[in-house]
Amino acid sequence: AQDRPDKKDAGPKPPTVEDLVADLGHPAYAAREKAQRDLWKRGDAAIPALEKALTSDDPEVARRARELLDKLAW
Repeated sequence: AQDRPDKKDAGPKPPTVEDLVADLGHPAYAAREKAQRDLWKRGDAAIPALEKALTSDDPEVARRARELLDKLAW
């Protein structure tokens, strides 16, 4: 069975919360900033992934996750 052709042209899927959290450690500063902004826009939906990111081996990911969680707590 083939996928319906009308679904093919939907364009790229938006990144998942997990994708955005991974991008908090991206080598490019602009990508890290964009991920942080996008996670902020996701609000409470991002909290579980951000809490998990607090234990990341990448200090940049952990720092940005903590910063977002602190903001979301307000």
